[in-house]
Amino acid sequence: MMTSKPASTADALSWHESFRAVPDTVPVVRARVRCEVRRWGYSDVVVDDAELVVAELVSNAVIHGCNGADGQFEVILAARAGGLEIMVGDPSSQLPTRVETVEDDDHGRGLVLVHALSAQWETVVGPGEGKRIWALIAAESLPGGQYSAQTGRGIEVISC
Repeated sequence: MMTSKPASTADALSWHESFRAVPDTVPVVRARVRCEVRRWGYSDVVVDDAELVVAELVSNAVIHGCNGADGQFEVILAARAGGLEIMVGDPSSQLPTRVETVEDDDHGRGLVLVHALSAQWETVVGPGEGKRIWALIAAESLPGGQYSAQTGRGIEVISC
């Protein structure tokens, strides 16, 4: 089902979790990211932006990046001095593309939102199969924050 590796150790603020690629997972991921980023002490604006960026990237992973219900994707968060890093990885090597949409379109605005809410974003491919979409949400420095030098450190159960 899901594997969780959130971390909030003395030397790092990072979180890593894997999820099954089914549409019902998107709101679950949104809620978990909201909880984690808020727990770290980020402002409501950063929490909201992170939640939206993650929702768009996770939706893309579920729809385009994973093959069937057995597919899995991962979400990684890491606090940095310059902001909050978000990565969503999936097993597909198909690169995301921005599409032109019209006002009535139901889909196709995800990467536009990611671009608008992120200070930077890019697709990181390999090594091996798959890709990660990386985004940086500009954010204030956390008071007394110990920033992650590496993502996915430690194991802790989160409860909000």
